[in-house]
Order: sequence, then structure tokens, then C-alpha cells
Amino acid sequence: MSQPDAAAMRVDLAFVPGFSASLAGWEATLVAGGRGSLRCHWIGLSGPEERSRARHDFPLTPPLFERLCRVLEGLPAELGASTIDDAPVRRIRCRAGDRIIERRRSVAKKGVTPSEAEFDRVWFELFALVRPALLDLGMKEALLAQAR
Repeated sequence: MSQPDAAAMRVDLAFVPGFSASLAGWEATLVAGGRGSLRCHWIGLSGPEERSRARHDFPLTPPLFERLCRVLEGLPAELGASTIDDAPVRRIRCRAGDRIIERRRSVAKKGVTPSEAEFDRVWFELFALVRPALLDLGMKEALLAQAR
């Protein structure tokens, strides 16, 4: 099987608020080679706010993409199952050609299994790539802290 080109290597990263949360959430699509897009939403002083923007400065390289995909692929499939509780969720989906790997984790869970800790390491690495761009869009640090 041939290696997909960098433009076909995508990571969808999302922090999805729980049903009764502050509705502060965001989604990012990173394409290996630097392109991508962001969308964030929250409840501000004047009501709901939403902002989005294309970006061309995400430092996601094909080798980094492949390394993160290998880690996610090695995690148990139950980390890809939908969560039913009302807690915020961290979601990572890697796509390359026909290959899709999706894992998610509820933020409210107190105990952390080794698989969840590995997921968190991947999450924090990807979150570090998008955090400055989310701040540029106007999302407050206090809202971003919920995703950590």
C-alpha cells in the first residue's frame, strides 16, 4: 500500500462540551504540511459567539502525523466509542486515504488507565499545536483550560 501524500493526512481535533457545560468548545482540522482550519464557540458576555478561520501555520509534519496515528491505533477500540455521560469530551480523528482512526475520552473521568494516559499524551501534543491559533481567534485562556 502506498503512502498517502501529505495533503491527505488530516487530524480532526475537538473539545466537545457536555450538554450542560458552558458550551465552550472548538474543532480544528490539521493537514500535514501546515494547512488547516479552526472553529470555536462559547457563551460570551453578549451571548453566544462563534469564530472560524483557515490557517497555514500548523506544524504538523507527515512523520509526526504517522507517529501519532500509530499511537492512537494501538489504543483500545473502546476509546473510540461514544460517551454517554454529560461530561466534556476530547476527540481525535486521524484520516489518511481510507484509514480512519478515532479515539475519544471523557474529561470527567477521575481515574486514568494506561491507555487513557497515552491518549492524553497525544491530545496534549496536538493541543499545543492549535492553542495559539485558538487564542488568536479570541477564545479566552480560561475556556481553553477546560480542554487540558
